[in-house]
Amino acid sequence: MKIVDPSIKIIAVGADDPEWDLEVIKTAAKYIDYISNHQYLGSDDYYETVASVYWVKRGLEVLKSVIETAQPLLREEERMKIAFDEWNIWYRGNQENDLEEDYALKDGLFAAGIFIVLHKLCQSVTMANLAQLVNVLGAIHTDKRSLYLTPLHRAFDLFVNRTGEIVLDALVNSETYNIEGKGFFGRRKFKLANLPYLDASVTLNRGKDKLYIATVNYHKEKKIECPIFLEGFFPSAKAKIYELSGPDVMATNDFENPERVKIKTGIIKNAGPEFSYGFPPHSCTVIELHRK
Repeated sequence: MKIVDPSIKIIAVGADDPEWDLEVIKTAAKYIDYISNHQYLGSDDYYETVASVYWVKRGLEVLKSVIETAQPLLREEERMKIAFDEWNIWYRGNQENDLEEDYALKDGLFAAGIFIVLHKLCQSVTMANLAQLVNVLGAIHTDKRSLYLTPLHRAFDLFVNRTGEIVLDALVNSETYNIEGKGFFGRRKFKLANLPYLDASVTLNRGKDKLYIATVNYHKEKKIECPIFLEGFFPSAKAKIYELSGPDVMATNDFENPERVKIKTGIIKNAGPEFSYGFPPHSCTVIELHRK
């Protein structure tokens, strides 16, 4: 196929299993450009759902290490990349269709957390695809008359339109929690420790005159007051706020109430190189700062 068209990219099937993935890369690396990783996660329990962000992070970091082990003499830009080409919340069907999820705010916060992880791993994970788009595990739900946008779609809207193309280093210091769950999608039990209640990524636009702080407060009940320190970027005092939230973590959108979970906007009047902001419980917030 590459003889016919050298521009095509080949993705090998990964198995979320280090032994399998190592053998695939060692055997076929010269023929392929990506190795895939798939994750379907979620639970009726709020903390199990949002904690699964860090299960994903651990799996992608393990695969990154496997690639480094299999291709140790190559520079990072020459190594095989990861295609995280199926990911979503999928553990229940609604009453009418086993393949259609009624996504809640907690699932939108999971998606926001995945985007933060993908920002941090962007040198290795260079392709990522939600599965699926419309109705079947869809970010958009339709019928013959209309449509509504799920909390997953709201998270996409926030990160596509309110974050930048250049990822910066962000040091986040947060209180943590531990969790032991019954397993994702009925497949495995899990234990995760020292998970942050507050996590963030920081990005710049290509023009380098807008800086975005994308933050998820996973705490179910507690507002987190956070001091913020910027180095090398001096913003004007007025900053914009975009907040994905809803009345409670199980809130959903539907045809009758399409705006129950939505993005609200606001203003910070006293931003600067050092300022503080209180992130509401169970919310995702983007702070947009403009260079002074």
